[in-house]
Amino acid sequence: MNLQELTSAIKKEDWEYLVDRRETVLHRSFTAACYDYFFEETGIKISRATVVRPGGDVWYPQSVLEKVRETFRRGGVARCLDFQKRLIRTVRALDRLATRYERRKSFAHFSDVQLRRMLSEFVTFTIRANAFLLPFPVADGVIVDLIRAELPQASRDQQTEWICTLTFPVKENAHARELRSLLMLAQRSNEQRIVKHRQRFSWIGARGLWWQDAWTPAMIRARIHASHAAGKNPVEVIAEQRAVRRAIMYDARRLTQTLAIKHGSRLAKLIAIARDYAYLRTWRTDVVYGSSYRARGLFQELARRSHVDYFHLPYLTFQEFQELVLTFRFPITQQELRRRIAAGKDYLVTIRCGREYFVYTGKRWVAYFQKLVRGNTQQSRVTAVRGSIAYPGVVRGRARIVLSTDDLSKVRRGDILVAVMTFPNFIPAMEKAAAFVTDEGGILCHASIVSREMGKPCVIGTKSATTVFRDGDRIEVDATHCIVRKL
Repeated sequence: MNLQELTSAIKKEDWEYLVDRRETVLHRSFTAACYDYFFEETGIKISRATVVRPGGDVWYPQSVLEKVRETFRRGGVARCLDFQKRLIRTVRALDRLATRYERRKSFAHFSDVQLRRMLSEFVTFTIRANAFLLPFPVADGVIVDLIRAELPQASRDQQTEWICTLTFPVKENAHARELRSLLMLAQRSNEQRIVKHRQRFSWIGARGLWWQDAWTPAMIRARIHASHAAGKNPVEVIAEQRAVRRAIMYDARRLTQTLAIKHGSRLAKLIAIARDYAYLRTWRTDVVYGSSYRARGLFQELARRSHVDYFHLPYLTFQEFQELVLTFRFPITQQELRRRIAAGKDYLVTIRCGREYFVYTGKRWVAYFQKLVRGNTQQSRVTAVRGSIAYPGVVRGRARIVLSTDDLSKVRRGDILVAVMTFPNFIPAMEKAAAFVTDEGGILCHASIVSREMGKPCVIGTKSATTVFRDGDRIEVDATHCIVRKL
């Protein structure tokens, strides 16, 4: 398929934005390859979808996303529980496999045939776990809508506030455990403790197979220093965070009584599912991203036998990676490799159309394919955006636009972190920020959960905050009234 044919195929579809994921070529193509296992893993029937990913955006045909929505709407509680059971089974299998490979000190003594078999097994498990990327954010929105329909009549903002309180997850994700571990380091740190912290959590920085971004001891020391500079007692901060969680749980119990939500009712079941989903959505991505880093010894051995740089492997597509595993010869030219490296996280386009996979690099190609999926509409210049409340409060500060981990260093204490979405590797910047604003995400998203854990105002789902505001703008986040405005 040439460019003209690909362009024509894309123009035939009506496109819908799903999420922002600034992943490497290899991890993107793992996701694109999941359709061979999609129905088997998720239980949801869809046709093999075209996926267009210009920059960090992930776009699917509207017909595909609507089919997934309708599956959850019609299936209700039973469908949601079945999807949850399937997800846990598949992701746990990947986690166990990664743990097994992580414990191996070396893969050098394995034969070529054995190494190929282990790589094939690990990649297959990863692709299967990636089948849940598409349904999860869609399911989140449907579950929230189902809960709204069961709640007493009230304003949308009031219902959103209720849902935020009722669906706060009981289980802590890795980012909460990492933050508490860091605070304990700030109380009493030494090199041994820092090394142990890095061993447990360095994978958080390496999301999407950006292995070079894994947290280093120097990064951990810098965060400890920042914690000291803030002048807060780490023990008191840990106590405050635990008090916040207890307060939210208490508020949820009281609200359950106030709204007369009966145990075992459809509403009670939906709330329990939403709590689990709020935890599982981040847990799934943590395991998927973390597993590839924890099992990196496999990839390092492949690179050694192929006489290539280990950090160059994630710039291959899945098909190219398979060729490398089979032949131990790097399948793309040095010129193409340099182009993909130069594209980085922002200027990379990957497209799955039928069984073909395409990679384009450079700013002009991102603009070209964004125009195809977005259309020709131009956004007028505005000075305020509205969204949904994740945690109330009013804060003023400088906007810092964070589109990838490369932008995290811009955030200073008291700034407002403005992002498309937030992820666990954003935590160092979120610690310093006074409030969070996101384009995307719902009540069960990462930014929503973290804002409540940290007690910081947060407005989610503004759709356009990262384009309306510019880096350094002085803005006001009025999360209580769900509005963010330029001052």
